Amino acid sequence: QGSSGTGSDEFFGASLAVGKMDGNVDTWDDLLVGAPYASSYAGKAYLFWGSGTMDVNPDLVWQGTSGFSDMCGSAVANIDDLNHDGLNDFAIGIPQRNNGRGECYVILGKTPQDTTPDYVLRGDFDYGYFGSFIATVGDVNGDAYADLMIGAKNYNNGIGRVFLYATEFDTIY
Repeated sequence: QGSSGTGSDEFFGASLAVGKMDGNVDTWDDLLVGAPYASSYAGKAYLFWGSGTMDVNPDLVWQGTSGFSDMCGSAVANIDDLNHDGLNDFAIGIPQRNNGRGECYVILGKTPQDTTPDYVLRGDFDYGYFGSFIATVGDVNGDAYADLMIGAKNYNNGIGRVFLYATEFDTIY
């Protein structure tokens, strides 16, 4: 069964992530869909709870700041289980927030799930677009937890940069 965004020119599906975030306490994978052009480029990320009869209406929505071109949802990612609680965690890139410095929301899987980010990671370079890309890279530092990489595609005026966040339990440093 298909789903689509709620308005024209949203770029619904520009980024996709699948995993057992499980705010609805089942055994089905859930779907996170980015729509960075939604709401006049504020952007949105839609979370759909998985089920045997998945519907087309999102269960949770994260949205960029109205009136700004934040482009929330430009990147979304299943970032494994950062805090080892048995639920997948997700990240949402908002690369054009705050003069293009960008942000990345880290959302830990929990029951009940809500739209409050558990961590907000922030870029430090104007128009660096931190949060353009998000990925997990396994356990880089040997602490038995997945580690997180976030790209800033225009950092230092187009040179670009990748940031590594090593994690331990629920602390990102």
